[in-house]
Amino acid sequence: MSRVRPGVVAATLRDIATLLGVDRVGIAVDHPRRGRQVFVDGSRLLGELECLLDGPPRIHSVPDVKIPVGIADGLRVLADAACDTSAEGDDFWGSLDRMLAVARRAERAVSIVFGEANVDALARLRAYSEDHTRVGEMLVHTGPGRFVWVLDAPSTVVPRALARLVDEAGLGRTRYAVAESPRDGCDAPSLMDIVAIRLAETELLDR
Repeated sequence: MSRVRPGVVAATLRDIATLLGVDRVGIAVDHPRRGRQVFVDGSRLLGELECLLDGPPRIHSVPDVKIPVGIADGLRVLADAACDTSAEGDDFWGSLDRMLAVARRAERAVSIVFGEANVDALARLRAYSEDHTRVGEMLVHTGPGRFVWVLDAPSTVVPRALARLVDEAGLGRTRYAVAESPRDGCDAPSLMDIVAIRLAETELLDR
């Protein structure tokens, strides 16, 4: 299992609470990179599930009932996958911050391309990025149908570079938007907000 958002775990916990006839269910896991992570239904504060912050990793319900083994095993797999997804996100933001910092010191422009493609194309994109990403580029799949491509270059080169990516990775029809640092901003969150807004305003591009 890969790329599970915390919201999926929260929804699953609500469903399990209903299935077991209890008020709430929470799970605590110890992730090797993120440490203690506690997942609850998301609609309320921890409350009586605050006990999950300490002690061994476990599943706890309110009121306390025995959790069937199959449900417990499935929840652990789901929670571990959500932790891995979050850790991948940390890697992306950390790498983006480092690229922006290096470019600022060298007084170079960095372009952030936020794009959309179908699922099959994204699978090809992922395979392409593992073998063909150039130095000064970062190409990641960030969610269903979406990717971020960071180039150590001004935005004027993006159309030509994207045409190359479309050809080499076989993306076909692609919708995208671009933000450039430092012209549009210098910090990663602001630039990602800008490019996401611009993406929402674009039309499907035909090559």
